[in-house]
Amino acid sequence: MRSKYLRFKFFLLVFGVTGVLSIIMLSTGQLSYKINENAENYIILRTSFVENKSKLEIYSEDKKINEESIDQGALNSLIKHKNDFYISSRYKGDYYILSKNGQLIKKRIESGKGITNTFYNNDKITFITNWGQKKEKGIISYTSGIYLLNTKSEPVEFVLNNGFFTSGTFFNNHIYVLTFDPTVKEEQILKVNFNGEIVKKFALGRSPRFEFRSITTSNDLIYMYSNDGKLLFIDTADNLQEIPLTNGTGKVFKIFPAYQGIHVLFYNGVFIQIKQNKVNSVLKLQNESNEHLISIQSKIKGKVLHVLYTFDKAYYGKSYKYEGLIRQYSIDDGSVLANFYLEKLDNLRLVDFDITNN
Repeated sequence: MRSKYLRFKFFLLVFGVTGVLSIIMLSTGQLSYKINENAENYIILRTSFVENKSKLEIYSEDKKINEESIDQGALNSLIKHKNDFYISSRYKGDYYILSKNGQLIKKRIESGKGITNTFYNNDKITFITNWGQKKEKGIISYTSGIYLLNTKSEPVEFVLNNGFFTSGTFFNNHIYVLTFDPTVKEEQILKVNFNGEIVKKFALGRSPRFEFRSITTSNDLIYMYSNDGKLLFIDTADNLQEIPLTNGTGKVFKIFPAYQGIHVLFYNGVFIQIKQNKVNSVLKLQNESNEHLISIQSKIKGKVLHVLYTFDKAYYGKSYKYEGLIRQYSIDDGSVLANFYLEKLDNLRLVDFDITNN
């Protein structure tokens, strides 16, 4: 087991210490390094879905400068909120807080239900929990939870029998969650107040069209983008509008808030910019035609799009799912700015990342 001294040194790296650090002892020996304050520093989450082990790694561009093990598997989300990082478990109600003062704190949702997604606003972070399904009289139903973490009060979980929740956002002093409810065979947005009451439902269609990263809040609107090329938005008066955009279609990987609109990244590598509800530009990310990569996560910082990829095991072999790269793109023309390759770690999949100096 590592000493508290080593753990403290690890977290100093996460929170942006610059300059030369003294030589420290790791389990593998001695390591000395210098952090480049002009370089991008990444925190990488890897996990096993068959063993109780995961790992956090710090990369300064393409050089790994430290790591820390966690004795739990199936960790599937790493998200930064204010000065802390939150790491959650998909199959259990466990989550970890990587705090500003250098502590890794393990917490647990009282219900113990697995966490399927995370979103936040300025003062709250929210986990979507999966309570499972049941079948009665031939009808399948799902129960989901909304677990609110607030630094000013005790955590609270709202449990709702309204389908399988996939994502959500904060807007207009309410929570808006995306769900598909098989009991009514409808994809919906539920508007939920902070007492856990559904105050409005927005019907989106008879079949699922939205991926779990297809909703965000930007410029006083909720934006959604569907796999069939429809831009939807909800304004502060709860008016829902839908606009077809024929020059932006495909399976949506993620949407990002942006000035006067949003950015949309598709799994096929197309990246579009939407301003004032119109497609402003369409780019194709400049990947090589013979590359077989699977998108895992992406972030935008300034004018740079950062994408975490793993290699497609169908083309390269099973072991390649344990290694990958972070590729930086210009959001102005889609050109590749840099590649940072991540080393292979047996049986630990790449699942998420963030930019520590963001």
